[in-house]
Amino acid sequence: MSRKWVHGVVAALALAGCLPVDGDDAGVDGGPTDAVVDRGMADAVADAAADAARADAAPGDAGGDAAPTDAAASDAGDHDAGADAGSDAALGDAAPADAAPADAAVDADCPPSPEVCNGFDDDCDGQVDEDTCAAAGALDPTFGAGGTASLAGRVAELRSVGVDAQGRVWAAGSLRGAAGWDMLAARLTAAGEPDATFSEDGLATVDFAGGPDQAFALLPGGDGRVVLAGFATTNGRAAPALARLSAEGLPDGEFAGAPAAGVASGAYRALLAQGDGFVGVGDARPQGRPTTELVVRHGADGAVMGSATGYVSLGQAADVRVRGAAAGGDGVVAIAALLEDGADDAGLFAVAQADGAAIQAIRDVDAMSTRDRFLAVARTANGFVLVGETAGDLLVEHLDAQGSPVAAFGDQGRLVLDVAGGRDVARGVVVQPDGGVVVVGSAEEEGVSRFLVLRLTAAGAPDATFGDQGSTLLDFGAPAEDAVGFGVALDPRTDQIVAVGAAGPAASRHAVIVRLGR
Repeated sequence: MSRKWVHGVVAALALAGCLPVDGDDAGVDGGPTDAVVDRGMADAVADAAADAARADAAPGDAGGDAAPTDAAASDAGDHDAGADAGSDAALGDAAPADAAPADAAVDADCPPSPEVCNGFDDDCDGQVDEDTCAAAGALDPTFGAGGTASLAGRVAELRSVGVDAQGRVWAAGSLRGAAGWDMLAARLTAAGEPDATFSEDGLATVDFAGGPDQAFALLPGGDGRVVLAGFATTNGRAAPALARLSAEGLPDGEFAGAPAAGVASGAYRALLAQGDGFVGVGDARPQGRPTTELVVRHGADGAVMGSATGYVSLGQAADVRVRGAAAGGDGVVAIAALLEDGADDAGLFAVAQADGAAIQAIRDVDAMSTRDRFLAVARTANGFVLVGETAGDLLVEHLDAQGSPVAAFGDQGRLVLDVAGGRDVARGVVVQPDGGVVVVGSAEEEGVSRFLVLRLTAAGAPDATFGDQGSTLLDFGAPAEDAVGFGVALDPRTDQIVAVGAAGPAASRHAVIVRLGR
């Protein structure tokens, strides 16, 4: 049984003027809602109407997005997977060799280690054991049960994932217990089994104040500790929240996790490593003002550094809901967001500076169409890749460091795909060392939302060597359940793809973790 830890002091601020942490982020039906209480009844009614218009709130819909709801309304469908890029950087992902070396003679100087699919003779038996490799885009049979790991039948969903140098898989999300939804951190071995050295069964939960809590991002450290970020609900209000767990899955009482003074309700959506600390990125609603971006610099102990407010305002009159973030180098933070104005959403890309002393927006680029929705962002060698959806199709855009389209990618920097004939949504993204782009999300096929893993070449075309002409659609359960992928990372030892999400109906939704061949 996992250990459940209750914080006596909530590491979050919930001031007047509450922001519903919108269920755009939620999983296949009924998980911890992002929507909590009120910014005024009129606003709540307007939000509900907008959500219904977007057809995002239905649990288990094609987008697989309905939020876990023990709180208020839920508007479905968007990921915050941008944290994956930050987590990957913090974990020190390294590129494996692209080609397997010639078979080598047994060498007495070769220190044996378990053979993994990396193109090397790890176990020093004189040959490269390619039988350990799954085909590109196929489930890896050496991981979990046939390539898929679950959380022992627990009702849960996972939003973010990272893989450390030992191949251990870290994941964050939410788990439903007797008292409701709590923040969840899970750790699996490289073989896809629960790590019994972490909170006894590989699962550790954090309950802040009895209300619905959820983690959207995580940042494992080299010392085995892990920081979780998301929201905690106190007195009916959701506010940005952080927690840190020890290498054994115990709460770290020395960690100060509250946002900067003046930050009202909202949620952290991403964590990015920076120096000896980290940056929390999300959104928040100050009293009497629209929802705006939130960028807060924290030291290694969780204490806030620099700005007293942490707000980044792009001067927009409408609400801005952050969905993901990526580190851009030199203290720059790239943000994928939705600009909400009435019933319409517009994709928004922003670049902000978080230097520990001042935080300001330095550039913003509106999407070309109000039907674009950006849900995640990752850094590339020369810019950023944003993913989401547009008019029911999967959307990928590649922008350079100045925010201009990279013409050599897709169709003048933009790729729109109809994967399976229904609604297709990208919610997580990671960039391979060779520039290839891996996307996770959902693709609707014959009325069922399926877990999607898509790989694109550096030129922005589906990689025909991966899965079925670039994509893999995964089913869970029999008959197939609605499923969605939220987070994706690369195994630093092998460059294999590890993705997380959720599948199934509200009453029995289960978290899924998959590893695929490269």
